Formats: sequence, structure tokens, C-alpha cells
Amino acid sequence: MNIQKEIAERCVELLNIAPGEKRLILDIGCGSGLSGAALEAAGHEWIGCDVSRDMLRIASERIKE
Repeated sequence: MNIQKEIAERCVELLNIAPGEKRLILDIGCGSGLSGAALEAAGHEWIGCDVSRDMLRIASERIKE
């Protein structure tokens, strides 16, 4: 899972958002929410959607942690 976290953090970097600028980002295919956690860590808000209810449940639990 560490590699997934690193990839998610790199994806946030690739968004090229100016430092200090906060965005609301739609994460289509959010899966278990790892990318959303990286977005939150960078100070952004996000909305995740996925076709798998199980993945959305996991993402929701991850947000509560």
C-alpha cells in the first residue's frame, strides 16, 4: 500500500496547484480513497465517486480516521 500512497502523492504534485491555493477536486474512480487522503493532506477538499459500493465504504472509513 505504500507504493499506492506514493503514487497518489505524486498525482497531487502533477496537478500543479500553486502553493497555498486550495481546490475542490472530483476524484472519479476514487477506489479506497488513498488519493483523497493525499488531497486532504495537501489541504484540498475532494469528492470521490466509484462504481463499487465496497470501495466507497472503505474510503468513507478512511476519512473518519
